[in-house]
Amino acid sequence: MKSGDKKHDWWPSDGHDHRDVNRDSIYLNPKIKRFLDTERISLIIASKGMGKTLLMRVKKKLLIADSDGALIIPSGTQTEKIEFDEPKIKSTLSQSGYGDLLLWKGLWSASIILSILSHICAGDEEAIADDAVLRNAIDSLEIDDDFKKQFYRTIRRREHYVPSHFLSIFLHRYTESELQRFLKTSNVFDDLSNTYITSQAVVLIDAFDQALREAFLFNVEAWKYGQLGLAKAAHSLFTTNHHIKVIATIRQEAWAAFVDDDKEVIEGKSLILDYSARELHSLFLTALAKYTSHKTLQEFLGLNAIPNTYCMEDELPFDYIYRHSTGSPRSLMHFGKALDELSLSEIPEPERAEAIRVK
Repeated sequence: MKSGDKKHDWWPSDGHDHRDVNRDSIYLNPKIKRFLDTERISLIIASKGMGKTLLMRVKKKLLIADSDGALIIPSGTQTEKIEFDEPKIKSTLSQSGYGDLLLWKGLWSASIILSILSHICAGDEEAIADDAVLRNAIDSLEIDDDFKKQFYRTIRRREHYVPSHFLSIFLHRYTESELQRFLKTSNVFDDLSNTYITSQAVVLIDAFDQALREAFLFNVEAWKYGQLGLAKAAHSLFTTNHHIKVIATIRQEAWAAFVDDDKEVIEGKSLILDYSARELHSLFLTALAKYTSHKTLQEFLGLNAIPNTYCMEDELPFDYIYRHSTGSPRSLMHFGKALDELSLSEIPEPERAEAIRVK
């Protein structure tokens, strides 16, 4: 994409805005290559603006190309065509409580298995009635009959739902104490998993941190443990049944609060997404080549250095930009777009540095 041909993905700062999500179109370092090229990595752990969603999009495209018949959720067959399960919680919930890691792990585990079953257990009324394993397991859950009937109806009608559909029902319809009682009977999901999920199922979940922030507002404990429960569920489900692979994004700020016996093991199967200044320089140059006609930053700015008026020294262009960024790819993309909009080549050279500083 060149300057003068500015479409909606020109210097995109949000992962959803990128039109080109091929593996060779993004910045790659060894950690990112490992995430894209192996099946080992389940979590992307990073702060806001580090590129989690873009990497998830690239990963899903690679999974589809190499699926070999695996079930991928979202599969593209839902009523709403969605790329990932990006949870939406229906209502504002309590500003206290919901700080129990095992509660969230249990809710996510149940929701993920119910979602997979909604994709693979479709059948008519007679077939469902004759399926004693499924019936006995669902009927034994400590949850109201309406939920059970709704789930049977989902299977009968061949309605495919993402995990957060069930998670949202749990959170919207039941109190925390009711959910705790439900989870005491949730061991039946292990039996359902081993009985029905006998081929690979990959579930992609993104942006749960945003859903938690909107639903729980100022409940930081829920924001942290909701995400950590998802991470724990992803690990536990795979440990119980290697056919289940959950790929999810987790905020670094939540991960830092994780104290658990499995933390080291889970971290070993995660991409901790961070960048050195040198890597961000390379990332910025990659974007520069893609979205402008310039090959170097000096050529783009029309300057070899930018005066630092505070220290009375000249700074290299990227050093100046990096110093004013948040150290994230998103902030650099914001800078790139803002600088490109200045049309610096049309500004007299003696005035360019001041134009950059003002911008």
